[in-house]
Amino acid sequence: MEFILRPFHVPADYSTCVKFVNMISPEPYTAEDWLAEDAAGPTGMHIFRMVAVAPDGVVAGFAECMRFPTDKPGDYPILALVDPNYRRQGLGAQLLAVLEEHALAQGAITFSSTVRDAEPESVAWAEKWGYAQYRHTFQSTLDLATFDPAPFAAVIPAVETSGITFTTLAERSDDSFLRAVAALMTKTHLDIPGNESSEQSYEAWESWYIKHKDARMDGIIVALDGDRVAGVTALRQEGAEGNWYTNYTGVHRDYRGRQIALALKLKSIALAQAAGAKTMRTNNDSKNVPMLAVNRKLGYKPEPGYLRYRKTAK
Repeated sequence: MEFILRPFHVPADYSTCVKFVNMISPEPYTAEDWLAEDAAGPTGMHIFRMVAVAPDGVVAGFAECMRFPTDKPGDYPILALVDPNYRRQGLGAQLLAVLEEHALAQGAITFSSTVRDAEPESVAWAEKWGYAQYRHTFQSTLDLATFDPAPFAAVIPAVETSGITFTTLAERSDDSFLRAVAALMTKTHLDIPGNESSEQSYEAWESWYIKHKDARMDGIIVALDGDRVAGVTALRQEGAEGNWYTNYTGVHRDYRGRQIALALKLKSIALAQAAGAKTMRTNNDSKNVPMLAVNRKLGYKPEPGYLRYRKTAK
């Protein structure tokens, strides 16, 4: 079967191709979600997309190379996705070749991609084309209906007794405070095991945590030592099904080992429960043992996650 490759048409193909995004998204995605996320992307984001059309007119495949300014220098993340009804006909290889050629023209040193760890066929396909696994990210879910806060009742009071106070961006949103929170999150992000991205700009942070369509100012909870930002957790609502997502939790090196991260997570859980959320999700790199331990202590259950693959450009 011969497929026709064409450029991604904006905005029509957001609806046409959202089915491919949902092959790898942990939550159901809409065309409107996708369009809004692209619109909120940081300055300097590189996006290249192609669509494959089958002889019967069905959009059978989707190819994307999307690189953020903070991505590892020389690395170009790519995705080649094929409708299950059109697999094993060479379309995936065709899309992959187009993506690698495009990335090479941009100066790529490596190509990287993401595969669900529960899809052995996709894993085998990536390895067939020379991609090697280098990271494993776990997804975890907390059932808020069954979460019992009683075993953790002493945590927040103990942290507060040590001199830490808590606030949210709904309570404090002046420019200097936002920049202090952004600086802490940007700095601690570099400490996350498995992290490869470089330090992001304030504008990039703002677009992701403040201007994102799912952002909640009351969901960004800040731990303070006087006026010093000691830790932050960022919670956002995803969709209308009662699913919330912990997008980030980080504590300054000077304050680690004092249960501040646990206290922040407990506050975010209480917020989500009060808002009627059903579940909370998060993702952690397999190397991030401290945060995985916190999540397991809280009762998060491991779910299928994602494998990251990389290939040296030739």
